[in-house]
Amino acid sequence: MKLLYQTQVKNKSYTKLEELYEKDKAIAGIVSRNAPKEACRYETSIIDWEDGSFSCTTQNVFLSISVTNKKYYSKSKITNIAIKKGKLWNVTDSGKHKGVKHLLWSDIPVVFQPFILEKFPMFRFLSENPKLNPIPLNSILGNKLFTPQKCANWLYKTGGKASVDLLTSSSIDLWSWRTILKNKVLFNVNNLNPEHVDFKNAGIFTDTLRLANILRKKVNCAWSLTRMKQEHDDWAKVVTDIIYTETNEALDIAEEYKQFEAVNPEVKLITTTKDLAFEGIEKSHCVAAYVNQINSKSCAIYTIDGYTLQIARDSYSKQLSIAQFRGFRNCEAPIELHESIKNKLITFNEEHKVVVEEPVFAGQYPW
Repeated sequence: MKLLYQTQVKNKSYTKLEELYEKDKAIAGIVSRNAPKEACRYETSIIDWEDGSFSCTTQNVFLSISVTNKKYYSKSKITNIAIKKGKLWNVTDSGKHKGVKHLLWSDIPVVFQPFILEKFPMFRFLSENPKLNPIPLNSILGNKLFTPQKCANWLYKTGGKASVDLLTSSSIDLWSWRTILKNKVLFNVNNLNPEHVDFKNAGIFTDTLRLANILRKKVNCAWSLTRMKQEHDDWAKVVTDIIYTETNEALDIAEEYKQFEAVNPEVKLITTTKDLAFEGIEKSHCVAAYVNQINSKSCAIYTIDGYTLQIARDSYSKQLSIAQFRGFRNCEAPIELHESIKNKLITFNEEHKVVVEEPVFAGQYPW
């Protein structure tokens, strides 16, 4: 075993406990037992093993004092990357997720990235293409996906220019695209019209796919934008009419969306399937197709000043935000109204903060 690299960063409690231990072991023991796992140092290391493999680890090391006033250390690994026989693995040593899984570029702490790139220079383009992060590095090696184009083809299960359009689109994420493929409503995917995935039109495209899935229709990816909008409007009318005529059930709305209406009573929450369908009939859009999304707690639909508002919780920031804000035939809401709701959401998010768990280490990370 050869240690190629190591850094240690101690938090204030760790340094103070070490100093106190040198002065008085008994008092240090009392301080330690009164606040266990307060004294912590953060370690990063790269080790070269005799069999040619490597390991890159980050871990918290906790200093404690025993009842006999002796120092002892406990470790909690944060990341453990193993390079064995030309393959890369993410190793979890404890907890319910214990085991070995394929390593993603996003799993690699910044401090280790230069070392990994020295061993595998073909991964360099991944740092410039965050959308390619879901591809296991072993899949890139095994399938020789050494260009963004090849990675995009593999990731989106498409070919040619379609994969590049999806890779550069800011409107359709990978999870949404995989759901679309799973529903098997698309054909002619390799000839995807790039207009359908640009920022302005992606909403119509994904709504058309949702309607196609409900009605068991098929969507031709090569359709013109005009054809896509026409199919969208025709299918939306079919779904809306059926929902309005045949159902009148309470929507299962998450509590946070009800709270937003409670503090902003001018924003009216739509609470039944019939009212949702009526909103779609009145505005000539497809909001009636959002029943499943509402009942799954992923969003809520409101009406304000003649416009339909969809609010959802952002998967990254964990805050409520505007997903869509549209009027008759999907026209955009006025900028002033959009900004007003946006500001109300900022205030609401501040007053209803979501607590996100932070790493145990309280000191400063080396990167």
